[in-house]
Amino acid sequence: RHGAIRTFSGSSAKDPPTTFQRAIEDKARYVEWDEAGVFSPDMFAVKKMALFAMIHQAFPNKCDFDLPEFLDGAKHALELVLRTVYSPAFLEAAVDSTIENDEIRLLKDVMSPECLNMLKQGFKIHHDNGCTKFDLTQLDIRGCFLDNIKLADDNSSILLYVKFDTAEHVTVSGIKDGVAISESSVREADATWVFESPIPSTLRWTVVQM
Repeated sequence: RHGAIRTFSGSSAKDPPTTFQRAIEDKARYVEWDEAGVFSPDMFAVKKMALFAMIHQAFPNKCDFDLPEFLDGAKHALELVLRTVYSPAFLEAAVDSTIENDEIRLLKDVMSPECLNMLKQGFKIHHDNGCTKFDLTQLDIRGCFLDNIKLADDNSSILLYVKFDTAEHVTVSGIKDGVAISESSVREADATWVFESPIPSTLRWTVVQM
């Protein structure tokens, strides 16, 4: 089987394996990942294989990256960010741009300035409309899947698109028509977050799109 692949690719036996060959030889790991449900549920098999090959292109040494482990980290990042932005300290900093507290410093460490500014602007609008407090009482992460991959032309960095299926149980307090109110709701969302890291150096993931 390997010989047929080499003939197709035009490589001789002494040439190093191509990205495609490495992906084929690592088929057992692909099957394991697929059975673990790491890819978006509606994704066709041909795209799954293409993304798997791109992972091999980005990480020739397969020990350097584990997709289930990455997605587990992505879920932790999602929870960290959401619990932070619903905190009183973040709302305070969103309203007053001169404030830089621990919550803002934490978010600066895990996401791009554009993402942080978008969140601050959104919460400031809520505050201007009378919201004074948010309480995230429960966060359900019902799904976390790899949806796409993009590599820099020079293979110096990678973008991983992660699709989340979540339910945020939030209690909002504020003033409406001069009356103090407190309303609880469940916000169900399908969102795609994009994580970027340089490669092949030590991975450091940053949220660059939400």
